Amino acid sequence: MVTGLVTRRQRLVLYDPKPYRTGRPVPWSWPLLPAQQSYEADRAKPWGYHVEETPRWGLVTAGAIVFGVVYGASALIGATGLAEGEDGEPVLPLLIPIAGPFITMKTTDDPTADSTGPNMALAANGVAQGVGLGLLLGGLASSKEVLMRNDLRAASWTPHLVLGPTAAACRWHW
Repeated sequence: MVTGLVTRRQRLVLYDPKPYRTGRPVPWSWPLLPAQQSYEADRAKPWGYHVEETPRWGLVTAGAIVFGVVYGASALIGATGLAEGEDGEPVLPLLIPIAGPFITMKTTDDPTADSTGPNMALAANGVAQGVGLGLLLGGLASSKEVLMRNDLRAASWTPHLVLGPTAAACRWHW
């Protein structure tokens, strides 16, 4: 125990300069490899992978959630106004995405009441809808390169019809 404290051991630590696996995998381990990896152009492409462009799904998801929640709340209020008939007409423009809250600010304007609070809420609602839709469309418009496993098909919207002697199937791959 004393010699372990007194003597110093040197360890040789080797780091792989390439973050990707470049060796050929054994056949049974193929499904164990990750389906998708991040891609860096200056690194060697590993065996069994190809480069694909995909939308930025993080932006698409975030934009859809923000837009869906905020527009859903304003559409619910607008639908309630629609159900009320003539009394709910001032909030009907809330059914219009993005511009609806700004139109509603004018239709519900009451000169005798202090409408600063509701107008601020409507403006925030309209801005949040616009930001959510911008994130969604920006994520769909921009793309990034990723490494996809070769056994996974590229995105395709065409159906694949499989006919057999006792069965038939139609499959879509995306």
